[in-house]
Amino acid sequence: MSIFSILRTGAGAMQAARRGIAVASNNVANADTPGYARQRLQLSTVGTIRRGGLLLGRGVSADTITSAYDQFNQRSVTERTATSSYADQRAHAYQAIEPIFSEGPDGRLGAAITQFFDSFSRLGSDPADPSLRRAVLGAGDTLAAMFTQAAEALQDRVTTADERVAEAVTEANSLLTQLGALNAEITSLEAAGGEAGDLRSQRVAALDSLAALVPINAAEQADGSVTVLLGGHALVQGETTRPLSVSEDPITNLNRVEIPMGGGVVEITEQVTGARIGALLDERDTIVPELQADLDSLAYDLATEVNTVHATGYGSDGVTGRAFFAAPTVATGAAAAFAMGAAVVGNTAAIAAAGAPGRPADNTGSQALAALADANLAGGGTRTFLGFYADIVVEVGTAASAAYTDQSRSEARLHASLDLRDSTSGVSVEEEALDLLRFQDAYQAAGRVLSIADELMDELLRIV
Repeated sequence: MSIFSILRTGAGAMQAARRGIAVASNNVANADTPGYARQRLQLSTVGTIRRGGLLLGRGVSADTITSAYDQFNQRSVTERTATSSYADQRAHAYQAIEPIFSEGPDGRLGAAITQFFDSFSRLGSDPADPSLRRAVLGAGDTLAAMFTQAAEALQDRVTTADERVAEAVTEANSLLTQLGALNAEITSLEAAGGEAGDLRSQRVAALDSLAALVPINAAEQADGSVTVLLGGHALVQGETTRPLSVSEDPITNLNRVEIPMGGGVVEITEQVTGARIGALLDERDTIVPELQADLDSLAYDLATEVNTVHATGYGSDGVTGRAFFAAPTVATGAAAAFAMGAAVVGNTAAIAAAGAPGRPADNTGSQALAALADANLAGGGTRTFLGFYADIVVEVGTAASAAYTDQSRSEARLHASLDLRDSTSGVSVEEEALDLLRFQDAYQAAGRVLSIADELMDELLRIV
């Protein structure tokens, strides 16, 4: 082997070691980068040459940089990211809903119902007492306020969830655009023989972020691009993307999720059943509306039954037929519209405590109204008013507990999938530190080869 061959071998070894140091340095730098897959420099011998009956090696070649990406582990991460995001958003929803029905130190709707009927019971002890009559009006005002506050709080949850659906769609579209651009770069670079490890890591991170928003299926194609599906609709195919959109439903005035098709759009709201958007839609369209329906039913039954009994009694002014609460015509919206009757507001004489006119000591009416508290008049005649409300509270508590448990379970499963993915493609800083030392030694040794070859060349020139 000539001195020039030794120089070429040493130079190639230095170049390979330098690239190895660069790859290890890049791994260390991205050890905590989401979606990054560990890269490895693939080395191979250049080959041999026969000289004087000997087969002499010609050095090392740094062929390619490979990425430790595992599409099967990534598929599990994508699926569980969507599941965990759905469970997390659902738990957040119940964290906001629970306080609406919780009975704090000052009480809420349950306490207001109890206090309202108790005020009629106390009025029965002295129907002519002005302070007891004012207490009845105060209890009625408080009850009306509790109903309307609960109704407004639930409606706020609907509005907030609806707004966040639109925000999440905008965020998803940004990620779709990014994925289309990354597909184009990756396929172009790899088709030219380049290594797109860093671009693939960026794409993995974008897929994870997208999976947290919408329940997607992602599949890598032969050309290196990734196709992203939502239900049966392609969101990303090659570098082509189909952005989602929202429009206002003319009936509900709420956002519906759409995707372009042909020359128009098709609604896919019902197909978005997972991830954050799916949980927001579930809260907006199912969880809160069911609670609103229960609250409206309670408000309607209570107002109707109290009005029916109150209208049969007589106020201290001898007038009968008055409604204590504003009479609801239908159950829908009854809680939000719950209010004192116009003829009773601020008028203690209008409280029908008597069963006949001109009898200020008569408590027949107040006793009949107090007795409503123990009658099964709510829930289709199956529960008392307070019992029906207690059922709502228990329902919310049970569902919230299940949501929190599911959140913890889903998070644990996601972490397990991430750990499995990282065990294959994650960066071990300790291993990279060893690689840095190994390539550093190789670089120094190759430099020594070049130094020796240079000394041999000088000696040869002196001889010549």
